[in-house]
Amino acid sequence: MLRHFCGAVLLVLALGVVSAQDAVQPPKAKAEPPKGKAEAKAPKLGLLINDPKAFQGYTVLATQTSGVTYLIDMQGKVVRKWEAKSNPALCAYLLENGNLLRPCSLNGEEMAFRGGPGAGGRVQEFTWDGELIWDFKLYNEKQLPHHDITRLPNGHVLMIVWDKKTSKEALAAGRRPELVGDSHLLPDSLIEIKPTGKTTAQVVWEWHLWDHLVQEHDKTKANYGKVAEHPELVNVNYGEDVIAPVLAQKGGADKLKSIGYVGSTTTGKRPPRVNADWTHFNCVAYNPDLDQIAVSVHSFSEFWIIDHSTTTAEAAGHSGGRSGKGGDLLYRWGNPRAYGAGTKADQRLFAQHNAHWIPRGLPGEGHLLVFNNGNGRPGGNHSSVDELVLPADAEGRYDHKPGAAYGPDAPIWSYAAPKKSDFYSFFISGAQRLPNGNTLICSGANGTVFEVTPDKDIVWKYVNPVKGGPGPGGRPGGPGGPGGPGGFGGPPQPGQILPSFIQGLLNLTADQKKQLEAFQKEASARLDKLLTDEQKKELKEMRPGFGAGGSGSPPQPGQILSPSQQASLKLTPEAKKQLQDLQKEADAKLDKLLTADQKKQFKDMRAGPGRGGPGGFGPGGPANFGPGGGSALFRAYRYAPSYAGLVGKDLKPGKTIEELQPKQAKGK
Repeated sequence: MLRHFCGAVLLVLALGVVSAQDAVQPPKAKAEPPKGKAEAKAPKLGLLINDPKAFQGYTVLATQTSGVTYLIDMQGKVVRKWEAKSNPALCAYLLENGNLLRPCSLNGEEMAFRGGPGAGGRVQEFTWDGELIWDFKLYNEKQLPHHDITRLPNGHVLMIVWDKKTSKEALAAGRRPELVGDSHLLPDSLIEIKPTGKTTAQVVWEWHLWDHLVQEHDKTKANYGKVAEHPELVNVNYGEDVIAPVLAQKGGADKLKSIGYVGSTTTGKRPPRVNADWTHFNCVAYNPDLDQIAVSVHSFSEFWIIDHSTTTAEAAGHSGGRSGKGGDLLYRWGNPRAYGAGTKADQRLFAQHNAHWIPRGLPGEGHLLVFNNGNGRPGGNHSSVDELVLPADAEGRYDHKPGAAYGPDAPIWSYAAPKKSDFYSFFISGAQRLPNGNTLICSGANGTVFEVTPDKDIVWKYVNPVKGGPGPGGRPGGPGGPGGPGGFGGPPQPGQILPSFIQGLLNLTADQKKQLEAFQKEASARLDKLLTDEQKKELKEMRPGFGAGGSGSPPQPGQILSPSQQASLKLTPEAKKQLQDLQKEADAKLDKLLTADQKKQFKDMRAGPGRGGPGGFGPGGPANFGPGGGSALFRAYRYAPSYAGLVGKDLKPGKTIEELQPKQAKGK
């Protein structure tokens, strides 16, 4: 029987079976709080559940809102932390030598172009004691890394990289002209680098999606062909082919704009704006036994597998390597509509993350584990963690019948909450199989990490107490960060009328953003005047998050301060009146600023989940991120005490993260 595993993940996670002598002794399970008043006093941040059935080890948390990475024990005590000057892009890994490897952002200062959420451009390695020993940057006018990396067995690093393509190049590849306009595209690529010095590395292998396209639009192009006959290639018009019939209808473009699929336009002649981050890889994993790579393709709701045994030249073609197929796709799963082998009803993944092989030696070894975010899932938005048995033989050849969807039909194991809406993470997130058969799940948007047994009982739960709200990639106010362009941004900050996330969903034009920015400055100045120094201090310390540990009910989009925030600040009658007047002006400004379609979409956002789609605001949390919790986490990883990177290290527990942030621990 094939024993294959994700080597990079194994090197990174290297969970190992814990022996009796080196196991962390499990503490007694935390008593369930009695109902009533005692239940109300239960902690809402940090450690919530720690049952003896949990796999004992140490968990790495790379917080999205700061450069600090924590290693915590089962009680939530910090045993090690690493501090850097830049935010992660987007996670961190503990290596077998005890060092920390992390992709991170350039903070916007050096980017030659703006990508999408999760922009990186830098890889760092710190020793156990915090010394920076490798600090490599990769960025230029055509390339920018993002989201994820993986360490290969030979010490090289595999990176996800955006390849910037001009509108001319997109047209030459058969992209539909009515959806290209004057913009650019950011298809993904994979770059393997070999560290060569403290700040240097050598590119030793490349794979580019742009070399493996097919399209049915333009017969004059070399990549013209029937999409359904070439599942090994990627439809350059996927998504756009689906909406082409709608665009052809009278009023079709307006219909698509109203649901936020394409951007608003200033004239009827100008083509609609499309998302440049066309494929949006958000994970890369490696299998050394098969020498294959898996990537999670967010925008296609699929994961793909490609051959890594090729040379760079073979990876650009359709033959060569162990598979004999060059850089073409060996396997894909999640959304057969993307290659013409099904309909929307056949879709199984919904904006998923963290597709990876379960490492050798663990229950389910060789299976594919994926965090299925569940955006737009039939029956309502909810997340699941799905385990798949791939139809592969011992050589890594995947069974597939031409014209049909790739198997399997369904996961062999899946976790979802008993009340499905209780577990929903709109974006980021991941999962990890543990040696005892449990699964560690990171519900990233709400910063909640929990461990479930094969029978789906929750035996460990931790809510990230680090100050800050959702907003991966970048710094506050910078690209990809809360309040900055190009990122998911965070929930509305106190006094912020429309965060960048909502501006992006509404597809505000440059002129609209300029007008909004001018009014925001005026509104902020007036809010500053009507608050006392003590109120300003309290408002600044309020957590922008939602749910547990947050500042009560958050502001709705367009709302300057929520009612609960106003009550907490104990505004005087005069201050309340001034705030009401300011809110009326903000409402009038938005009414004048937004187009009719934008107003409708904005109304749906405020109506709650199920109406606004992924951009909805409602009981589920910011932008319908899901149930309330802590600050965003891209992923979390648990390491056994027997893991080589921990053996012989000082693991004496210190304070909890809440104790390191006393003001936030009070739930402010």
